[in-house]
Amino acid sequence: MLYAEEKSELLYDSTEERSGVEIAEAVRSEAVENYRVRLTRPGPMLEIEAYPIFRQRKDWIRAKRIARTCAAQEKVNDRRARMRLDRIIQHNFPEYDSYVIGLDYEDEPTREQAEKDRAAFVRGLRKLYKDAGIELKWLAVTPWLTKTGRPVKRLHHHLVITGGVDEKAIRALWMKRKNGRIHLDPLQPDNNGVTGLSRYLAEHLHGTKRWTGSRNLEEPPVIYPKRHMGKSRAYKLAMDYEAARTIFENQHKDYTFVSMEVRFSEYVDGAYIYARMRRKDAWERQFSSSRRKE
Repeated sequence: MLYAEEKSELLYDSTEERSGVEIAEAVRSEAVENYRVRLTRPGPMLEIEAYPIFRQRKDWIRAKRIARTCAAQEKVNDRRARMRLDRIIQHNFPEYDSYVIGLDYEDEPTREQAEKDRAAFVRGLRKLYKDAGIELKWLAVTPWLTKTGRPVKRLHHHLVITGGVDEKAIRALWMKRKNGRIHLDPLQPDNNGVTGLSRYLAEHLHGTKRWTGSRNLEEPPVIYPKRHMGKSRAYKLAMDYEAARTIFENQHKDYTFVSMEVRFSEYVDGAYIYARMRRKDAWERQFSSSRRKE
């Protein structure tokens, strides 16, 4: 019975360089039938994942049981959280038409007071947007704890919100509380979309409650092509980065190749392939915006 597991990153965590022979043995293993492909479309980005379909279900189950007993599980959970955060931001907050906000304090508040301040700021945003007849989406990250689990020394809030309302009115919501400064900038992408922002926010994702957001945040669409990827194609992608660029750009002509990584496992054969692409019209808008600033 063939078996595939979507959460392949649980096992495929090694990015160490391998020889061509080692890659061939892993990717073309007899234990692997072929590769399932999953496409995720967060905003102007396209993420392509390919993971093995095993001939024997027991091969995966045994390896998964071993992997769960090691410390890598926490690392995998963190990576999943960062990936989901990146997708949520990219899909719900249009580039250039959204805001990135930082809320600081002059005097250190208690955690309870900081939570009240953030909630009051969000309520103010809701009223502003409702009065303007514009839908508000928001996402907030407040770093309560350090990596070591201790309380942070200076509490502050990070928010990403959709645009459409006057910046001065947004700034006034925080300034009238006389807590401290507010930093407000447009959401600007780089060549990898908003991954730079999501990585920065992810550095503060410590504790059980990682981030909070409005109820109207949407998950990006996911597509499973009916045709699976053969082992020969997977081997070519794993072996040749530039060949992968050509293959993916031929398959998805409205997108430009951005990056790719191939991960292997210590517990099971096969490989996990993850590629990112960016829609061409997004590149054009990014370029024109940069030219206007010059």
